[in-house]
Amino acid sequence: MSGFSISNPQVFSLATSPLGYIFAGGLGGIYRSANPISFTNYKRFVWFNTNDEPVLFSLHQNYPNPFNPTTVITFELAEDALVTMRVYNTLGQEVVILAEQEQFSSGFNDMEFDGSGLPSSIYYYKIIIENAETQRISYTKVKKMLLLK
Repeated sequence: MSGFSISNPQVFSLATSPLGYIFAGGLGGIYRSANPISFTNYKRFVWFNTNDEPVLFSLHQNYPNPFNPTTVITFELAEDALVTMRVYNTLGQEVVILAEQEQFSSGFNDMEFDGSGLPSSIYYYKIIIENAETQRISYTKVKKMLLLK
């Protein structure tokens, strides 16, 4: 069998069929390998581990949303990391610091946000995750939430 190559550099997902075809999804559409392949000579890649611990970093939507006055923000860490979590109003002004370069363990973590001292509005929460050893930023993400009183 000749090698399988993908010429489109913007492939977002790969999958295999039970018959051995490889599918690649990207901006130009969905592509299928011309011939099925046998997986007996290939190592399989697993994107999660058996302990249900994340392989990537992720910030989840707060719950409940809308909320009054408290909500929980969940995030996932692929490794132990330093976490900064801040909340901003619609003008971009920082209103609360939930964590400032605090050490968190890999896996799922929760943070509670209490908006009892704030008016009803849309707020944005931003997470910055840094490698604990190098202090280089590994991940950053912003999500919005709604406080209704």
